[in-house]
Amino acid sequence: MSLTTDTNTYDRIAFGYRAQVLPTEELGFKAHMLSPGKVFRFADDPNSTLYKIVGGQDEWNNVHNYADNFGFFDGSCENCSADENPESCKRITFRTKFRRLDDLGNETNEGIDISVWDPRGQVKFDGSGNNRLSIELLEVALTDNQPLRSNGTRAAVFETEPKEDVGLDIYYEASNSIPLKINAQNVSMYAPLNSSVSIVDGDTSVDAGYVASHNEDKITVYGNADILRGSTIAFSHDNGTVTYATVGAHFVESDGVPVPSIRVDATGGGTATATTITVASPGGILVGMQVTGPGIPPLTTVEAVNGGVITISNAVTENSSSATFRFYTVTNLIALNPNVWQQPIDLGWFNCYSFGNGVESDRIRDDFNTPTIDNGVSASTTITEYGEERRKSS
Repeated sequence: MSLTTDTNTYDRIAFGYRAQVLPTEELGFKAHMLSPGKVFRFADDPNSTLYKIVGGQDEWNNVHNYADNFGFFDGSCENCSADENPESCKRITFRTKFRRLDDLGNETNEGIDISVWDPRGQVKFDGSGNNRLSIELLEVALTDNQPLRSNGTRAAVFETEPKEDVGLDIYYEASNSIPLKINAQNVSMYAPLNSSVSIVDGDTSVDAGYVASHNEDKITVYGNADILRGSTIAFSHDNGTVTYATVGAHFVESDGVPVPSIRVDATGGGTATATTITVASPGGILVGMQVTGPGIPPLTTVEAVNGGVITISNAVTENSSSATFRFYTVTNLIALNPNVWQQPIDLGWFNCYSFGNGVESDRIRDDFNTPTIDNGVSASTTITEYGEERRKSS
């Protein structure tokens, strides 16, 4: 468990499993504990305190058992070799971040208060023995007689009822709720956990991996492709919806908090059509960094560093001297430009079949006067008179 100094409570837990690949039966637990909005509690907690997940970090790399990676051992512990004993050597690890819910179900800014109850007291320090710490995964549900509870002063429940007016304008729901502007609370709706990510360039796209975790309004993408700032990327949702966003910046984690990645500014110049630029102080400039500046095309990276001569991936477009070039470290923890209302969205359904020969059909069985294809009967409309009404089943 990790301590947050703001409230002096513990708001993070790391989970480890000794294996190279997490077993299938553990995937549901991992998905629950990494999904913002999910709720859990400790089975042995006498107060049955509820905790809401607000973020997390997916599998860490280079986590091994027994290996003296950091010089902690005195030589009496044999180093671990993945070739000799792969199952005992590798450890899958992930971390979840959470907040305590109060008695009304509202999220607080606190984690586990160990002065009230300490879950670490249920297990031995080495995890041995039969005493285990059990975690219950919960889903929010309302009983027949349970009142609706608001999580904010501006929350409300709306219900529309049919009207007799035959000229009523009906607006059919085209998709689930999609944010117009990204923030820490809704980034998981726009870029869901485990959704596939691709880099889009016109009509072509390149697979870039998948969304592994969220941290504040940032996302971590696991994959083999470098995602550069300014790139347009697409997120494929499970329901077929595809959302798009542009990359705004790269970050790294420092004690679990996102901070901007390394940036180097250098003064120099370039010649139009050349694939090199010259800088006075190349210190800190590394291959793979993204470079911006006068005459530097978008999505340009460093391919070689030879003293003050920097080879870049795209040709310079204009002459420059005494220009400032900026070099960024490319990471897989990225921030998206928040104004995603400017981006297109591909809906996860269609209402017409095209046969590729000029013939199209939007009717079931393609018959005369049969129902047209749509996405269901869920609809909403405008109303001039509204009020509050509470109903419950008898």
